[in-house]
Amino acid sequence: MPRNYPISPAWLEFDQEKTVGDPNPINTCRSCGRSFKSNSLTRAQKHLTECTDLRPELHQQYQPWLISQRGEHDAKRQKKVTELIDRMSEASQKEATQLLAEFFYGSGIPLSLASQFLMHSSMHAANFGAD
Repeated sequence: MPRNYPISPAWLEFDQEKTVGDPNPINTCRSCGRSFKSNSLTRAQKHLTECTDLRPELHQQYQPWLISQRGEHDAKRQKKVTELIDRMSEASQKEATQLLAEFFYGSGIPLSLASQFLMHSSMHAANFGAD
């Protein structure tokens, strides 16, 4: 009998191997390679919510809590950098700024990349100047 409902997008994340006479296919996750034998959509969706190797583009749909946790981690990291810089003496801050300027000027790195590099360098300079 033909299906009268659409296939769930969750099934697109699995390769299915059907066996003659067995109503339950073997489903292999395309992200992690784990297999389970079931025709349950709930089981497939449960695996996707627990899959440790789920492709990043699927996190929003199946593991949205990872995205919010990652954002919280980045915010905490930024706060630590800011706290380190705030603890540096004014002379250390000026020295770190001078060293960064010399580095970027002398290396030939495009200044558009400076903001990406600045956070890492600021952390290093803060640790260097904290002595």
